Amino acid sequence: MYSDSSKETPQARLAREQIDRFRVGQSFSGDVQAYIVAGQPDSRALEVFAQGLAQEPEPVRAQVANVLIALGRQIDPLRDSGGNLIRNPRIIRLLVVEGLSSVGPTRDECLDALLASVPGELFRDYGPVLTKNLEQSPDGTTFLLVAKAKPAGALAVVKELARSPRWAKSENVQIALAALGEKPAEDKFVQPFLTTRDPSQKAKLAKSLGYIGTDSALRALASQMRTDLVVEMPRVLLRSVRLDIIAALSYNFPDKPFLYDNAVIDDNGYARVEQFCEKTFDTKWQAPRPPFLTIQGFPSEPPQ
Repeated sequence: MYSDSSKETPQARLAREQIDRFRVGQSFSGDVQAYIVAGQPDSRALEVFAQGLAQEPEPVRAQVANVLIALGRQIDPLRDSGGNLIRNPRIIRLLVVEGLSSVGPTRDECLDALLASVPGELFRDYGPVLTKNLEQSPDGTTFLLVAKAKPAGALAVVKELARSPRWAKSENVQIALAALGEKPAEDKFVQPFLTTRDPSQKAKLAKSLGYIGTDSALRALASQMRTDLVVEMPRVLLRSVRLDIIAALSYNFPDKPFLYDNAVIDDNGYARVEQFCEKTFDTKWQAPRPPFLTIQGFPSEPPQ
């Protein structure tokens, strides 16, 4: 049963009406402003959505999860700076505990949001929940989420899964092993990243190192912030691999707006990232900063 409606706020009433619309097949519009009071989610509205996430059938649960995800992102103080964070403790708890409780679209939505938006340190209280979830329902995203959260008891579970035919060759399993302290697995990503001259490979490895997020992985990323490698899509665009490195750093330092997408608009943007690397990782540069480039499109060809 839902909570006593005699005590509900206007925001809670709107939340209840929203769930009624979900029950008849309406999808979430994306607008959560009606549930926010003084910059925070109305507690009674959150109660209604929490009960919906716990009690409703799967299609409705998935829509409720989308509301909570959007609400968490909307209220975060860094939203206006370009952030995509979810840091509200109650919303995080709902997404982890209720959202991951059964396999289906709701779990998928919650996994993606937790991976993309919740800082790793905020999973501190959910290590056992995430480890059990991985053990019972492993998939590629769950391995990455465990890599991000780094729960103390997860390594044995990941090792056991890595021995199974299904997961033996999975890159995400290797990322999880590396993130949880397996040095040989970590070296398989760090060393090729440091030595490759293939732009696409370096960009791909940068993303993997971001997911790993260990001190060695982050120091490797920082050390390459002056790479001159550029990914070229013929007749389409040029893209500096430095952007991929910044994105990997941002995944691990999501509260730093100078690491956000589109934060680098001139050479000063790269300089700010380099200063962060120098201060945080004691990075020393072996080459001058390359000429400024982010993404450059090729001129379109005139029609024949």
